[in-house]
Amino acid sequence: TPHVLGMSDSTFLKFLSVVIFIAVFLPLMFGGKIYNTMKALMTMRPPARIIAPMDFGPYGLALTRHSFYAAPYHRNNKGNRLMFDVLLGNASSGRTAAIRSGATHVLVCQGSTGFGANSLARHLEAGAAPGWLARVPLNAKGARLYRVVR
Repeated sequence: TPHVLGMSDSTFLKFLSVVIFIAVFLPLMFGGKIYNTMKALMTMRPPARIIAPMDFGPYGLALTRHSFYAAPYHRNNKGNRLMFDVLLGNASSGRTAAIRSGATHVLVCQGSTGFGANSLARHLEAGAAPGWLARVPLNAKGARLYRVVR
């Protein structure tokens, strides 16, 4: 029997799934900041364990072979906390947390974070990395990737 917009429940669910798919992936297909970064990360080997702002997590997990600690999932408290500890903190506390976690890389994207002026994230966005992070060339405008030096 027709329910929503004159469609059966199953037809409506199929229609809704297509709308959601287009709404999520359309911005990526036109070269958004996250898409360009993920595209550049796809060729990076070996697989990395990346600390990055939360909005990169779902796309990184879906589109690359890399692991991302932070993502907007309510049960991901440990990974999200690690991201905040590293990116919001100073270079010294960030190093301790990153090394303890086993992270291999830290990723930031200019203008995508709401972190404070003295945070590690802001310094990295400006290209001012502490000695425990080595810049990795990444062909993605505005993105900066750093390898954790142990």
